[in-house]
Amino acid sequence: MARINKTQFAILGCLSMKPMSGYDIQNFTKASIGYFWQEGFGQIYPVLKRLLAGGLVSRKTEPQEGKPDRHVYSLTTAGKEKLLEWLTEETNPQPVRNEFLLKIFFSSNVGPSSIGKALQKYLEQQKSILKVYQQLQKHLREHEANEQFPYWFTTLKFGIYLTRARMRWCKETLDVFSQLQEEKNNL
Repeated sequence: MARINKTQFAILGCLSMKPMSGYDIQNFTKASIGYFWQEGFGQIYPVLKRLLAGGLVSRKTEPQEGKPDRHVYSLTTAGKEKLLEWLTEETNPQPVRNEFLLKIFFSSNVGPSSIGKALQKYLEQQKSILKVYQQLQKHLREHEANEQFPYWFTTLKFGIYLTRARMRWCKETLDVFSQLQEEKNNL
């Protein structure tokens, strides 16, 4: 089965909110879906070109004084239909590729003290991420009247729950490796 590039759906979803340039899409994704779905300029512009060729988006050129023209893309009826079709399809399980877990799995080669340092650093990263999510949560609460709020808020809550679970796992795993190091020292 051919693998479908999901970037097109991220872009169609962004354009379902309002017309945007490629630059606008990049900035929007960074501030919203970028916490769980990254898109770079190298992905956005080629996909916009394919969507335009496929009739899923239209493009309007806005001249700018002293700058290159700004190309603003809008969702067409066909693009909206394609997005709605995708939104109602079953989602395939996501493959997991976690380098950190891969390293832990093979870390008997370096011993528990080495992993303890990595786990502590990972825990601190998760704490920082949680702070960002909590700030986003406060900011998002200001938009509860927006019809998009429940969709945005539940997505953010997923990130918060996942981050808290990672933090709990870190603390438990730190205890495991601390105990292993202690046993190793007592030998």
